[in-house]
Amino acid sequence: MEPSSTLTDLLPADAARAVRRGYFLRLACVAIFALSLMLVAHALLLLPSYIYLRQEVAERTQHLAQTDQALASGDTDATDRLAAIRANAQYLSQLADAPTSSGAMRLVLSVPHAGIAISGFSYGMSEDGKTHSMRVTGTASTREALRNYDLALSSVPWASSVDLPISAYAQEQDISFVITVTGSFVSP
Repeated sequence: MEPSSTLTDLLPADAARAVRRGYFLRLACVAIFALSLMLVAHALLLLPSYIYLRQEVAERTQHLAQTDQALASGDTDATDRLAAIRANAQYLSQLADAPTSSGAMRLVLSVPHAGIAISGFSYGMSEDGKTHSMRVTGTASTREALRNYDLALSSVPWASSVDLPISAYAQEQDISFVITVTGSFVSP
């Protein structure tokens, strides 16, 4: 006779449900305990950050109170520092809208320059912060190539003036030149 593969459940249905209910109740208790342990561990690990941030807030509040007190008492040193900070902030906000040197170089290099070998760039900004200038140095193969490059730079909308000394045309071939381009260097 072959053994049966089905097992016989000798517990009545009510007792089986009670066992199953007890199992899930114990499982829920273990899960809640594990979750509460994780919450306590996270709270303990966040405690140093909380203490550090509270100290930072207290220090900055104290510094702000000292600054307010110095401004209220008419401390010229604090007033001068505040004016310098405002001037720096205004200058930095102007720089956010200013073209970058790499962007200006990209614009100059995008101008057709057949027969021109560009060897260097020098980029600067004027005192007012609105106009920028770039000195482009290089070598032109012929006078005609240099003239075409000068005209091409003069025709771009982001360049207000292009200065090429007349002495650059003294040679016929292999002409070393320095062109000064002034403008906004912002492509339309």
